[in-house]
Amino acid sequence: SLLMSRLSHPTFAIFGLVLWCAVGCQKLTVESSPTEKFNDLDERCHLSAVQLQSELNDDCAIVVRTPWVIGGNLPESEIASLYGNSIQPATAALQRQFFRTAVNRPTTVMMFSDQSTYREFSSKRYPTGDRTKSVYGFYEPTDQTLVVNMSAGEGTIVHELVHAMIDADFPEAPHWLNEGVASLFEHSRLHRESGQPQLIPLHNWRLKILQQGIVDNRLQPLRDLVTATNVRDNNEALFYSHARYFCFYLYELGHLEEFYAGYRNKNESPQVLLAKLAPDLGWQDWDDNFRQWTTKQRLPETGSDATAGAVHRLIID
Repeated sequence: SLLMSRLSHPTFAIFGLVLWCAVGCQKLTVESSPTEKFNDLDERCHLSAVQLQSELNDDCAIVVRTPWVIGGNLPESEIASLYGNSIQPATAALQRQFFRTAVNRPTTVMMFSDQSTYREFSSKRYPTGDRTKSVYGFYEPTDQTLVVNMSAGEGTIVHELVHAMIDADFPEAPHWLNEGVASLFEHSRLHRESGQPQLIPLHNWRLKILQQGIVDNRLQPLRDLVTATNVRDNNEALFYSHARYFCFYLYELGHLEEFYAGYRNKNESPQVLLAKLAPDLGWQDWDDNFRQWTTKQRLPETGSDATAGAVHRLIID
């Protein structure tokens, strides 16, 4: 079609474009730097954006920032702002800290202002399965799509971005590590060190769930968390909290990056990796030390974001 042929022309990628699609007259903004060369990934992102328009209501906008195709029922200016202030610097920080392989295919980020529209889109795109189960958001690897309920907090974007980035960098990552790293940065501070963005994890509401699990003797041994193929069982909230805070513990020790890289690069077992970090410690030692550390942690004072219920925050310095 004429639209498709014009969309693939490098001029549009270089200088930016605003397209009006016949389907619902939805607005699509595609922007690239004037110095960037239009490439195949750019083109595939633009085509993906045009396809996405047919799925959205009239009040939705789409902004392309390769490799991200970002849409939702937020104002276009807000979507662009969320990319510049949250998605781009968080992605840069995580890429530098953890990931060897960057996202190299069009990846859709759908952001909805409330739970109702979030569920409406999710049910329409994924009519089978349990993708509407989560009230926060999810990442669907089969079509590289993040769907986020923004009323649950902007930190949810970071949580789901981590899943997309791990999918590109380490698709065989064990479930607990995938969810643990994603949950770790769902509540974090975006800080710049020597001009470089850095994500610093912060305590959140999951700490209380974990501490109560220890008190009630419901927390499984650490060895079971990191070696089982499916550790969610019937207590998903406790699983997420356990995974998040063991990653937090490794982060505090300065070993999380090394632990993740060892998993990815050498496919080493958790037992081997932990033995390299502390040769004199066995599973029981690690478990005891982690539980002792956990019980000493405290949330910030009442009234802070961390105690505001199940909300994910990205705090920008």
